[in-house]
Amino acid sequence: MRGEIIGQKGDVLTVKLFDELDIKEVKKQAVDGRYYVYVDVFEKDSITDLQRKHFYALCGDIEDKTGYPQEVVVSWIKFLFMKQEGLPEYPSLATNQMKKTTASHLIEFTILFCIKEDIPFRKQQFYLTTDTSKMLYALTMKKICWVTGKPGADLHHAVNLVSMGNNRNKFDHLKSKYMRLSREAHQEAHTMGLEEFCEKYHVKPIKLSKSDLIELGVISKKENEND
Repeated sequence: MRGEIIGQKGDVLTVKLFDELDIKEVKKQAVDGRYYVYVDVFEKDSITDLQRKHFYALCGDIEDKTGYPQEVVVSWIKFLFMKQEGLPEYPSLATNQMKKTTASHLIEFTILFCIKEDIPFRKQQFYLTTDTSKMLYALTMKKICWVTGKPGADLHHAVNLVSMGNNRNKFDHLKSKYMRLSREAHQEAHTMGLEEFCEKYHVKPIKLSKSDLIELGVISKKENEND
């Protein structure tokens, strides 16, 4: 039950409710004809509704892929997260029970789990409540589109492009910045222009190391040995 404190006089507190009060349910909890409540002041650093929505959407993606019910997926992900983070107890996503930073880490953990297990993403911009750079790098190495979450996406030279007429084998790919995009998103990036595209989808091209580029097949091992 959510609300706003609008007045206090002695031990009498006046609260304006944001949610409808189910008086029938309240009466079921009566103790000797009296009705008791617990007042918990909202913390500004508490998990947001958007973060909670993103987490459950990701668990829904895992449910679709694995066939396990969402409540099982949620419990399993929270258990794995608890073990990794060394939390003293099972994490709760309830308001005032989890901080925004912890929620962000949980979402990041869940996204990385999905990437590792080849779980396809249904929702665009699913990573926006996390460390974006870290997520974009993981998506790039797994060949997943930054915009749509679709697998098998192209590696796009977003900065220092390989233009037509250049010898791709002699091009210094380390000077480029990259984006991983599906064919449709790739075409949109070329048509729209980099700055407008990045602003629309809240992304920024990233640098890749030589070992990353070798792993992705952009630089061959033979080229690297000849450097």
